[in-house]
Amino acid sequence: MMVHYMHMMAKERLQKVLSAQNILSRRKAEEAISEGRIMVNGKVAVLGQKVDPEIDHIVVDPEILKTKYTTIAFHKPRGIVTNCPQGDERSISDLLPQHLRHLSSIGRLDKDSEG
Repeated sequence: MMVHYMHMMAKERLQKVLSAQNILSRRKAEEAISEGRIMVNGKVAVLGQKVDPEIDHIVVDPEILKTKYTTIAFHKPRGIVTNCPQGDERSISDLLPQHLRHLSSIGRLDKDSEG
C-alpha cells in the first residue's frame, strides 16, 4: 500500500502571514502590497491575496525591512530604577509618554543615582 502525503496547509492572506512571521505589521504589509513592493512566486502581490508560506515564494522589498531606531536622552531622577522595578518601585518607562514606553534603556544607574 502506498501512502501519499498531501500538504493541507490552509492559505492565509499575505498580510497576515507577514505579520505572523514578524516581518511587517499588517498595516505596513497592506501598504507595501498596495505599493507593489511584495512579490509572490515572481509576480507582484495584490491586496487580499492568499498564500501558503511553506509553498509560495514571498519576496519583500529590502528597503522597507530596514530597521528604524528611536533614540532619546533621558535624565533619570533619584529614586527611579532603570529596569526591572520590584514591588512599588517606579522605572524610567513609567515616566515616559505612552508612545515611547516600548523603548529599551541603554546603560544603568542604580536607584539612588541620577543622570
